[in-house]
Amino acid sequence: VVAATALLGINQGLCWSMTLNSKLDMTNLNQKGLVNGLNEFSGYAAVAVAGVVTAWLVDVYGARQGLFLFGTVVILTGLVLALLIIRETRPWALAHPPTSNTQGIKPATPPSLGQAFLYASWQNHNLLALNQAGLVEKFTDALVWVILPVWFVAQHLTLVQGSSIIGVYALVWGASQLITGPASDRFGRKPLIVGGMWLCGIGVLLLVLTHTVWLWTLEAGLIGFGMAMLYPTLGAAVADVSPPAQRSTLLGVYRFWRDFGYAVGALCMGLLAQWVQGLDVTFWLVGIAMLVSGLVVVIGFKEVP
Repeated sequence: VVAATALLGINQGLCWSMTLNSKLDMTNLNQKGLVNGLNEFSGYAAVAVAGVVTAWLVDVYGARQGLFLFGTVVILTGLVLALLIIRETRPWALAHPPTSNTQGIKPATPPSLGQAFLYASWQNHNLLALNQAGLVEKFTDALVWVILPVWFVAQHLTLVQGSSIIGVYALVWGASQLITGPASDRFGRKPLIVGGMWLCGIGVLLLVLTHTVWLWTLEAGLIGFGMAMLYPTLGAAVADVSPPAQRSTLLGVYRFWRDFGYAVGALCMGLLAQWVQGLDVTFWLVGIAMLVSGLVVVIGFKEVP
């Protein structure tokens, strides 16, 4: 099971990352937010659809046979599409002329992985600010999926009530990216990133300060919209400051730091909750971390035209 899960992780790194890179290769330079929004919306809409379909198949055929049937159909369909229909988009990327706002690694030849990692993680102030924001925003996601279900049970909510509130978060997050992605193309990346970080931070803190299902539902929607503001915009901002020839590499470094936030956030929350013997403190950790991370973006990220 662990080995199979590792293969699924490799699939995520290859397939989902490359779909985003390919879309950025083909799009106009002023539509990166739109492309990121569509990409993330499509992915999370598929997660929702898959959840419904697999539940029905498991109910009809049982867990082993139903999941095997669904997985086989999805894998074969994706493989056929990749082999027969999807075209290589790297030539489009190389055809994009570098703009004055990109800050590539010198020399312009393809950098080694170590050079790219050091450059994006420390040497470039814009990428450093964006990477730390990506890492910290996953604290919120980890809180919602790891801590919040247990916390709702401790607040004497039923499983249906708790699941519905978390579902509001996911629904608002996924659907709103169709709006926030294009909005970042029009109004700029920085306002949406900072506003989203602070909106999520405030929403997380309000969760632990309120005590009714209706308020928790509204706050879950608030957090979901904050995530929709920052999630596609961060990726678009990284693409803004990356020259086309190095964009996929630098986006890969960003996505490493962003998804590494799941592990860092879950570990920190687990250790802190164990230390104080309570879950409320995890909300304060995540809320304050989001507010501080947004401030780092205000100071460290320079909006590019």
